[in-house]
Amino acid sequence: METDLHYRLFDSEIQPFGEPPIQPRFLKQLEQLKCAILQAIGQLKSMHVKPYFIYQQRYIQLLFKE
Repeated sequence: METDLHYRLFDSEIQPFGEPPIQPRFLKQLEQLKCAILQAIGQLKSMHVKPYFIYQQRYIQLLFKE
């Protein structure tokens, strides 16, 4: 069971009403993911695409059409 803890993003003990502690080996990847998401949002805003459009398949196809 203890080996399972090495593959969890969050530690098993979570403080009530607080942010769960993130294991150090996932911290860099999480920061990169946040950065990529913010860049994508910025790109969509610069294209004047409304946020709710990105969930509709036809707009996603238009954005990533080759």
